[in-house]
Amino acid sequence: LRYFRRRFDVLGTFEKAAAAEADGARANRLISAAVHGSLPGAERLVELGLSRPQPELRKSMVRLLADKRFRVADAPAEAMLLKLIGTEPDVLLRRAAVRALAERGSARAYGPVAALLNSQDLKDRSDGLFLASGYLRQDPRTGPLLLQAEARETNRGLRGDMLRNICARGGNEYPTLLASRLRTGTKIEKMDVLHYLYVWSGPVAPLAPALQAASADPDPQVRQKATARLAELRVRPAGSR
Repeated sequence: LRYFRRRFDVLGTFEKAAAAEADGARANRLISAAVHGSLPGAERLVELGLSRPQPELRKSMVRLLADKRFRVADAPAEAMLLKLIGTEPDVLLRRAAVRALAERGSARAYGPVAALLNSQDLKDRSDGLFLASGYLRQDPRTGPLLLQAEARETNRGLRGDMLRNICARGGNEYPTLLASRLRTGTKIEKMDVLHYLYVWSGPVAPLAPALQAASADPDPQVRQKATARLAELRVRPAGSR
């Protein structure tokens, strides 16, 4: 490609060939070759691929945009993905576009990921948790976002996954929630917090009073679990000297 690039309009040739190609698989090979060959302006071909009706071709374009090694510049790649997220009727392709944006490490992924966590669809919320905990881990907005999502989550399994991620993050914003849950939550809520504290990576001191109170809980299972966690965290149980 380097040899021909100096003498011919290689990108234009690829673009015309891809536009004229009715077969989605062949169009994909043409566009992918241009992107992998780092042709300047190759994002035009990706945009062309996204405009085509073939679902597999469009999925391939999203995969190209997800990987920064393929050198589609940040600004056009993010613009194409955000447009797809806002207009695409295919829910699977929308989710793939959100993931691609997050995989690129874009700060603009926060809004679409937050929208997934706010969705009425359980799969959307599950995907949102995966992306928030995996790709937005360093974003300071992720902690409050997970707290809000966990508080309104109705599916116990997903709520437990959110709680586990909160405990694994261990930020200073989390002990208040966990301590409140240990003091005033239902038995299930208390047991869930005590279970997921095994991955707690934050400060122990703010949790100590609530754990000590839980070690004297009327329910024997809560007492037993709280006492075990206190021992693991090296905090003395209530009433000990």
